[in-house]
Amino acid sequence: MLNRSILRASSRLLCRRYATETLSSASAKSTPATTDAGLIGDAPQGPPILLKIREDLKTATQNNETVKQSVIQNLVDATQTKPIKTDIQVLALINKARKESDVAIEHFKIAERQDLVEKQEETNRILDEYSSSIETISAEKIRGIVEKIIADCKSRNEPAKFGHVLNRAFKHPELPFEKVGRAEVLKVVQEVMPYERHGSLLILQIYRKDLKIALQNKETVKLTVIRSLINATREKPIKNDIHVLALINKAKKENQMAIDHYKVAGRQDLVEKQEVIAGILEEYAGSVETISPEIVKKVVEEIIENFKARNEKVVHQQVLIKALKSPKLPSDKLDKADVLKVLQEVLPNGKSGASK
Repeated sequence: MLNRSILRASSRLLCRRYATETLSSASAKSTPATTDAGLIGDAPQGPPILLKIREDLKTATQNNETVKQSVIQNLVDATQTKPIKTDIQVLALINKARKESDVAIEHFKIAERQDLVEKQEETNRILDEYSSSIETISAEKIRGIVEKIIADCKSRNEPAKFGHVLNRAFKHPELPFEKVGRAEVLKVVQEVMPYERHGSLLILQIYRKDLKIALQNKETVKLTVIRSLINATREKPIKNDIHVLALINKAKKENQMAIDHYKVAGRQDLVEKQEVIAGILEEYAGSVETISPEIVKKVVEEIIENFKARNEKVVHQQVLIKALKSPKLPSDKLDKADVLKVLQEVLPNGKSGASK
């Protein structure tokens, strides 16, 4: 009797175990396994370069590549702030990280931390490797398309306005958003049509880019220079970069005067500070495209020769007016003061009689 009870209990236990294993097996088949990326059934999200970056993050973590892991993790974190649908959007993040790394290198060099400089250079190498793998459209091709759009407008006797050209460029089939960013197109249009919309590209750079970077990096001397230039532009209308250049040249003269005074006073610390300011001003001045004094002199001499060929009196004011109206001396690349300076050298007495 006892043996029968034991047999029945064993049978029930065996049946329960079999049922449990069967249920677990069925549950395992119906539920997909998970991975680091999520469920197996989930398709990978994001553009190709982003998927590669995420995969590289796993590899770098496994291989204990700390620098690469840090670089990639920062890129991945940056993609979380807004939806990333194309490789071009990832490239924009890479380029931003590259610029920030360059700034860090300069700071570490000043601090004489070669170890940190080398670390940032390794960061740049990793970022460059990713950026070079992304297919993009060159600035030359964008420029060619923009110039064709402008030519098409002119052939139809339509005004080639900045906004219209920009909109057509954005929609152009040869400039798909998967291979070129809107910022790159905008930059080229601004270069081709620099004064159609914005009076001065340089002052825009100062406002939008340099001021922001100087604030972020707490570059007090550069902040002082930029704010001084911005305040100067509010005193009168700024139509082009030449007007900004005139303000920069004025600031350079005032700065040189301060250097001379500090040298006399024996304040080398203040001299060095003003020399930093001089370098910043020189950098901005050098970025403005201008016409050389030699070309101005040649145009002025041609105008004078034309007056003499017609046996007309060469009057200083008349030569100046013709020079300012000459197509060889466009106002967006030359300041009136520069023409006047050359003219005073060629005609020191203010006027000259007709040739006999």
